[in-house]
Amino acid sequence: MNYHSIPDCSHKKAYETEARAKQVARHQEQQRPGLSLRVYYCEGCGSHHLTSQP
Repeated sequence: MNYHSIPDCSHKKAYETEARAKQVARHQEQQRPGLSLRVYYCEGCGSHHLTSQP
């Protein structure tokens, strides 16, 4: 039987570039004081995502 790994990021917003993800992160941080977001590259889908996890 052949199994294919499906990225566990289907529920996350995907950004094509790191620059766009950073732009969105800064905007969200301005809208919600105290929120700290970081950008990471997802090898599963080939996009960038945001996380509040350190």
